[in-house]
Amino acid sequence: MSEAVRDMFTNLANNYDLTNDIFSFGMHRSWKTKAIKYAEIKENERVLDIATGTGDLAIEISKSHPKSEVIGLDFSSGMLDVARKRTDNSIEFIEGDALDLPFDDNSINKCFISYGIRNVDSTEKCLKEIYRILKPNGKIVILETGTPTGIVYFFYRLYTRFGLPLLGKFLTKDKASYKYLAETANNYPFGKKFVDIFKNSANFQKVESKRLFFGSSYIYIGTK
Repeated sequence: MSEAVRDMFTNLANNYDLTNDIFSFGMHRSWKTKAIKYAEIKENERVLDIATGTGDLAIEISKSHPKSEVIGLDFSSGMLDVARKRTDNSIEFIEGDALDLPFDDNSINKCFISYGIRNVDSTEKCLKEIYRILKPNGKIVILETGTPTGIVYFFYRLYTRFGLPLLGKFLTKDKASYKYLAETANNYPFGKKFVDIFKNSANFQKVESKRLFFGSSYIYIGTK
């Protein structure tokens, strides 16, 4: 991960929840709840949230599964500072690299990465690392952007190309970061293309995809 991208997310930390609300019109909250359900977390499992950001998904997991050990990992210390202020010590937040996860082989039951895998330097290496740390029959659940179809496509492209950067400039004085987020969302593989990358990167036994809001986001589930 480049230092420039790391610095960008650190600068966005205090407004990151607002960023996600703007980008998804607030729908990311219900999509994350769905992602948690698809993981089928059991009591006393060890759950890792990669690219945890300000910790909203990790916090939701901890609330819905209080007997599980929840860990949030992010490469931005600024994001983690915000995450730690939002919760007590029930969640362990650690700074780390998604391409070099600081966990033993076969040590995690369930793993999440929400709107973060498109920002790593290598999707394939990230998936291999996740496969390595997952226990047998463990699951990885990925929530990531897609490109919608039909009439929604036209409005989506207008919004991501022009509306989102302008909103970012108006609300946070940071047009460049929002432009970057929009470009990565528009250019990242989704649907079948991402499923193919998923299947070819590591030996996951089962890979599924769930389409959300005309394809503007997807949930991907892989089982080791």
